[in-house]
Amino acid sequence: MALPRRLLNICFGIALAAGTGEAQSATAPASGAEALHKKECGSCHTPYQAYFLPAASWEKIMSGLNKHFGENAELGAEDQAALTQYLVNNAADHTKNKRGARVMASLPSGKEPPLRLTETPYIIKTHHEVPKKIFVNNPKLKSLSNCGACHPGAAAGNYDEDEVKIPGTKNWEKD
Repeated sequence: MALPRRLLNICFGIALAAGTGEAQSATAPASGAEALHKKECGSCHTPYQAYFLPAASWEKIMSGLNKHFGENAELGAEDQAALTQYLVNNAADHTKNKRGARVMASLPSGKEPPLRLTETPYIIKTHHEVPKKIFVNNPKLKSLSNCGACHPGAAAGNYDEDEVKIPGTKNWEKD
């Protein structure tokens, strides 16, 4: 028996709303949850792409927003639920994004998932050439978690090594 057209349309709409876990193209309009992520998370720091952490990390982070790395980042219940769902749906273990797959491959099995993207072996490995002294006493950087300071396209997911500009240094590779 064929499904009624209305039911098919509903199922198709649900599938579209669920998304594929892929980042939207630069020309696609942002979803409400994606816009909320950029607004709320981006008001204090680079709105990290969800594929930098596994779903378990995002769930734990979002369940403790009243003590979010020393700050109160509480949201209304509806916004918190929407943002949590967005992060979980697009997390490293739920996305088809290649960087997310690399993050997951770098995580040791059987260990508690990291709460900071700077604690993932993937991020540590990709930044191994950057001396820690670059961050010490550099108010423009502060820490490795300030992605947007060196990666001008970080908010859009562009981490091209050729575009890295480390503020407060002339040529950090020769320091």
